[in-house]
Order: sequence, then structure tokens, then C-alpha cells
Amino acid sequence: MHSRHVVSIIIALSTSILGCNKENVINVPASTEITLVQIEVSVPTTTFITELQFQASGRYSNGTVVDITSDVQWETSNSAIATIDSAGKLVPLEAGVTDVTASIGDNTGQSSGINVIDSVVCGHSYGNSYSTAVNDTDNSNAIGACVKIAQDNNGNWFTATPSYTAVKALGYKYLDASYLENGSYGPNGGMFIRFNWFSIAEWCSHLSSLKFANRSNWTMPSLSQLTGLYTDRGNMFANHGWPTYYYYQSLTQSGQEYSDISLNTGTSSTLNTIGYDYGSCVSES
Repeated sequence: MHSRHVVSIIIALSTSILGCNKENVINVPASTEITLVQIEVSVPTTTFITELQFQASGRYSNGTVVDITSDVQWETSNSAIATIDSAGKLVPLEAGVTDVTASIGDNTGQSSGINVIDSVVCGHSYGNSYSTAVNDTDNSNAIGACVKIAQDNNGNWFTATPSYTAVKALGYKYLDASYLENGSYGPNGGMFIRFNWFSIAEWCSHLSSLKFANRSNWTMPSLSQLTGLYTDRGNMFANHGWPTYYYYQSLTQSGQEYSDISLNTGTSSTLNTIGYDYGSCVSES
């Protein structure tokens, strides 16, 4: 790593010398140094749930600003909370707060108070692959600040409808309705979100934007996909602790309505776009 960023600009001037008259010679400096005077660190958010990309910009003495993300030395103040690689990618290890610095020689930029929250994938612990939490069988953890993931036999991942606590943790503000499960069809005491058809799609898009479980292709599932999940995994409350009192709505149209399915019994029905159902998102393998 260089101790100082210096850009040398050679200034060339032409002059006309007539005969041997040295008065026509103009003396100029051979070069002018442009130095790095400030490092600015930027990040999309200070609270995160997955890998986070930092950027560093260098402000130089001539007023220019250059991306120097790959040139700086990155460090975290608490490597037990998160680590950061040479490209500025921060990886969470456990819940807590850390600072991130970028430096070249005596120039240092800092982003303070980076908040790592507990994993929002039910059954997952930082340091492990998200696949270790797929098909988690805990029958009560879905009531907390996490979302269940199950996998069908084709390798597709599906999310359970989220709890109110999980929605808040994931920064999603648009809520339609909710239902308090009592232990018969879902985790006892969990307040779970019911969506209309349009807001399920928005919820899935939100998960994609967050790279939930390190994936960015979450979409609303079709009826055949949800049916396949039930066929492969069975009663999703009994086997995986999902909320199942309400049906899960799908992309599949049925007349003027859309098909939905009980992930408790496998029974299909229909619902219009403004009706409230549970909502799942699928990430295809």
C-alpha cells in the first residue's frame, strides 16, 4: 500500500527563442504534485443483515474525487462482530456494533456505528451457510425477528409468511393485516402478516433488495410451486413450525381470482386480489 497518493502532471510550454536572446526563455516548474487530502467512506445502510459493500472516495488537492475502494486498507474496530476484505465487503459474524475505517498512509476515513443485527433467517447463525437453516424444524422461532425458509425437492427456497417482529426487523413498513396464531395451525402467540395479492409481490421485491439469505431473486410463487412444496414437505406447521391458519396466495390466476393453497392440508381455493392471505416468496435454484 502506498503511503501517499501523488499524481505528477508534466507541464509543457513551448517558447520561441530568437537567435541567442535568452530573455525569450521562460522557466517553469518541471512538475506539480497532486496529493490525496481526504478519504470519504460510504455505505448503503448502517444496519444490515447480510454482506455489505463499502466504498471509499479520495478527494485530491486539485479538487477531483476518485473511487479508491480497491486502493485503501480496510479494517473493522471489532473483528468478532464483522470482518471486511480488501475489496470493502463487510461480512457479519455476530450481533453487535463496529466501526469501519479505510486508510492510505496518514489519510483515514471512517464509518461509525455499523449495527449488525441477529440473523433474520430462522435457525441460522452467522459464520454458517444459510443452507444450514433451510427446513428448520423449530415450532416456535418464527414468532421472533426471523423468517422461515423451506426447500422443495427441486432445490427451490420458500419463505413462510413473516411475523410482525420480523417485518419490523427487515425494515418493511407496508402492512395489510395480521393474525395471532394460537398453536393449532401456527406457532402459539405469533402475530403473522396477511398480505393482499399486490403487497405479496412488493414484499418479495423487498427481500430481493435486501439480498435476504444472500439471494436477490425472490418472487411470488405459482400454485404449482406451492403445491410442490406441500407435496415434498407435508404439513408446514407440524413439520417446520410455519404459520398455516390462512392459505398462501399464488401468482396463478383462476378466472377473475387467484389460486391459493393451505400449507396445512394441501387444499386449494381462490381469492381476489384485495383479499388477505399469508404470503410466501420463492427463490428458484
